[in-house]
Amino acid sequence: NLPAPKASGEREELIVDVPYHSSNYSFAIKTGDEVTNWSKLSEPTLALGSQSYLWAYPDQVAEGEDLTVVFRAPGDGAHVQVELFYIMGLCGTGDVVLFSGTPEAGIYEVTFDFYNRETRRYWDSNWYLITTCIDGERQDFDSVNFTE
Repeated sequence: NLPAPKASGEREELIVDVPYHSSNYSFAIKTGDEVTNWSKLSEPTLALGSQSYLWAYPDQVAEGEDLTVVFRAPGDGAHVQVELFYIMGLCGTGDVVLFSGTPEAGIYEVTFDFYNRETRRYWDSNWYLITTCIDGERQDFDSVNFTE
């Protein structure tokens, strides 16, 4: 039940009702004209489920590629920290803090490139865990396999 297309240049909006609110989703689009000439599929965009706090994409990162982390901030003055761990520890003891702050409620995106500017090398290959800590409590995590 897609709405009729708007005139060229106007903003299109569609709300998607998903069956699993604790799952994360990716969406891509194609466009077609009146004689059904179709575009290529767009790059996927990430969307958090309404009960989800974190999504790491992709789950395997090769040398030179970026890791994108999407996270939800609850607002209400809550401190949010997104960390990348090689060995899990307490909130606040991770290897790398990707984001730390007290943002307003919303969904945020952080991109990390695994490049160490001091050594001018990419990180060694390994499994890393990503976690969000909200006011010191771990909310959710995902893993990323970094391969050279």
